[in-house]
Amino acid sequence: MNGTALDLMTDARVSAGLGGRWYGVFPATVTDIADPDGIGRVKVTLPWSADTSGDRYEAWARIATLFAGNNRGSWFIPDVDDEVLVSFEGGDVRRPF
Repeated sequence: MNGTALDLMTDARVSAGLGGRWYGVFPATVTDIADPDGIGRVKVTLPWSADTSGDRYEAWARIATLFAGNNRGSWFIPDVDDEVLVSFEGGDVRRPF
């Protein structure tokens, strides 16, 4: 993604106190499954505030799945209100999956 609303929103959040790298896996709640770009992402919200503003982190995240490859793999979309685990590519909060 380059120049998308998600990038702009996340850039603003990073400058608002979410900077640095987030390594590890974080519990989150699925809040939407109707990806506006139609590329199979789900909207996730962390159940706590990651900064002092009290705003919760939320973003459209890619789905990590088993056995992904050309003409093979599995595809499971969680339902709204399901708990999922979120990680960030290279610890970058703009790259959730």
